[in-house]
Amino acid sequence: MSVVLSADLSLGLLVLAGGRSSRMGQDKAGLPWQGGTLLSSLLCRSLAVPFSEIIISANRPPDLRALPSSLQERIRITADRFTDCGPLGGMEAGLCAGSCDWYLVLSTDLPFYDFSPLSDWCAMLHTTPPAKLPQVILPVVNGTEEPLAALYSRRILPAVQKALRTRDYRVRHIYAACPIRRVESSGHALIYMNVNTPSAYKDARARAVNLKRRVPVVTIAAGQSHAGKTTCIVTLIRELTRRGCTVGYIKSTHHTELAEKAGSDTWRAIQAGAAAVRLCGPPGTLNFHKKSQQLLALAQTLPVDIAFIESRRHGVFPILEVCRRGYDRLPEPDPHIVAVINDDIPSDSLSLRHFKTVQIDALVSYIIFLTQESPSHFF
Repeated sequence: MSVVLSADLSLGLLVLAGGRSSRMGQDKAGLPWQGGTLLSSLLCRSLAVPFSEIIISANRPPDLRALPSSLQERIRITADRFTDCGPLGGMEAGLCAGSCDWYLVLSTDLPFYDFSPLSDWCAMLHTTPPAKLPQVILPVVNGTEEPLAALYSRRILPAVQKALRTRDYRVRHIYAACPIRRVESSGHALIYMNVNTPSAYKDARARAVNLKRRVPVVTIAAGQSHAGKTTCIVTLIRELTRRGCTVGYIKSTHHTELAEKAGSDTWRAIQAGAAAVRLCGPPGTLNFHKKSQQLLALAQTLPVDIAFIESRRHGVFPILEVCRRGYDRLPEPDPHIVAVINDDIPSDSLSLRHFKTVQIDALVSYIIFLTQESPSHFF
């Protein structure tokens, strides 16, 4: 994808990377992503657009080592002049440092942003009479404004500075003083997904890794026996099949032969609508030393849209942990677990996504988000 701009349009990119990242607990700009960081990946994707200048608003030197040297040379870094004022302070610093007429302002934590809206937005600017030009083109996703992925005229700078001087730090509050063009963008909701929390970052990583697999995979695991893994998977298979997905099921086991007798786990999966069912035997077969590698390789051979893996200890990322009824302890910390399915653990005690067993619609929507190229809105 590339964006063609008119020669008379002065357009810059302003990336806000100076936040405290308090909900994440660490600097979001430096989180690993696609062989670099969230920030460097976003900047590399920006090469699809011939920006006149690229400015990073950051209060500490960002790590740009993953960038091509030619791109590094184009980047200017500026620090907030109004400190501890949130994104508005970063916008003010960038707009003061820059010289373009318009800036695409992006937060650094947009792992799937692809710059595709710019073509339509730039065309809108060219076809709007000067007297009716907005100062902000603001995407709206499922009723929510996205001010940190919007196009701003540099003419908003006085309104930004006035808000900062009066300690009114909400970006949305400057809109009352500026002509705004709101643009419905719900059809492209994914590119506006940000990662403010460790849970959201895990979600994004899970989706990104599944997009690279021929068959996307989700593991349903449990730290205790009789937790309800199979019941959960059977319910998901039935509902996803009803929605038109072709679903596969892999049972991690010490057996080597498929057991299709009535009542077995594989039989239940078939009855629920599974299009392909496999057993994955002991590790060491198929030239794989780890059971997780063996499970993933087997999943990639299935003629399905989604593959569920049921495993006690050898799951493939992303893993949803099922806790049996009456079990009110948190699962052991595991970077591969993205969500917990349980009725008894208080939701406010979890740093992970949490689903109750009756929340089938929400759980299925989450599975689709993790596995499908064009998911329904979830996040």
